[in-house]
Amino acid sequence: MAKYSRLQLHSPARVWATRLAMVALVAGGGYLVYEFGRIQAGYNIVDASGERQEYERRIVVLDDEIISLKEQIALLETHRDIDREAYTDVEASLTELQAKIQEQRAAIAFYRGIVSPADGNKGLRVQDLKLTRGKAEREYHIRLVLVQALQHDRKVSGKVNLTIDGDQDGVEMTYTYAQLLPAESETGWAYSFRYFQDFDRQVTLPDGTVSYTRDGTLQMDETGQLVTSMGYRIEPSITIPDNTLSVSISSDGVVSVLEPGSAAPSEVGNIQLADFINPTGLQPIGNNLFLESAASGSPQTGTPGLDGLGTLVQNSLEGSNVNTVEELVNMIEAQRAYEMNSKAISTVDQMLQYATNNL
Repeated sequence: MAKYSRLQLHSPARVWATRLAMVALVAGGGYLVYEFGRIQAGYNIVDASGERQEYERRIVVLDDEIISLKEQIALLETHRDIDREAYTDVEASLTELQAKIQEQRAAIAFYRGIVSPADGNKGLRVQDLKLTRGKAEREYHIRLVLVQALQHDRKVSGKVNLTIDGDQDGVEMTYTYAQLLPAESETGWAYSFRYFQDFDRQVTLPDGTVSYTRDGTLQMDETGQLVTSMGYRIEPSITIPDNTLSVSISSDGVVSVLEPGSAAPSEVGNIQLADFINPTGLQPIGNNLFLESAASGSPQTGTPGLDGLGTLVQNSLEGSNVNTVEELVNMIEAQRAYEMNSKAISTVDQMLQYATNNL
């Protein structure tokens, strides 16, 4: 007969309780060992608690110090901004004062040049001449100051002659004051003063546009170039040599000069004429100048006397092409026609009014 062993079974709750008890014993033993070690090392829990409280108090003090330092930084930054603004204001004031001092020095030098110039010379002189750019593209402002030094018992009068030299599209050009003025402007520049007189004038530099004129009053400028009465150079340009004895212009536009030591005149250039299909369509720009337009058509340039172009007559004034008697007759006819039309309109108006009132 078989034999069986006897087993003792425990409940799960009892097993878990046993395990927890063992864990608690191990943890307690470990803590006791830890405390024993601290005691052996000289650790005092009371002292440690006091030190912790002291550190916490220091942390609070340091936090307060940090807040105070932040407030001081903000205050210093505010002072810095105020000082920077004050420095900027002081610097601007110094710059303004320096400009005023420079202006006062210039004024002193100006009046000293009138009363007692450095060179000791008396009479009329140019104290200041400035050319500054204006707002428009080719607009410039001229400031001219004339003074009369040491001699103030009388007025000095005259006219200013101003020319501007420079390069335009690689070509040396010289323009007179009259050439640089807007159309219909006063070309004279008179002065009259006892001590000084300053001028502010506006000029416009030419843009190189080709214009056309019927002004045949030609003359020479300071460089010997043949120009119109307003100082504009003709195209193609013609230069008259120095010491020329006489200038002649033939009917076909050939310009000849007679120079000292020469028995016969020599040619220096040719004057060309331009014709338009509709001359009345030219655009007037003042100073007896006209520009090509769509209404006028393109210019037909050539030698005078050829291809239907007129000829030139030197030292002559073009006569009027208006018949005075014919124009007076035409004016009277136009006036009479206007009166007849006015009476016809008045009569028709009366007839309409009668018909409206009686029908």
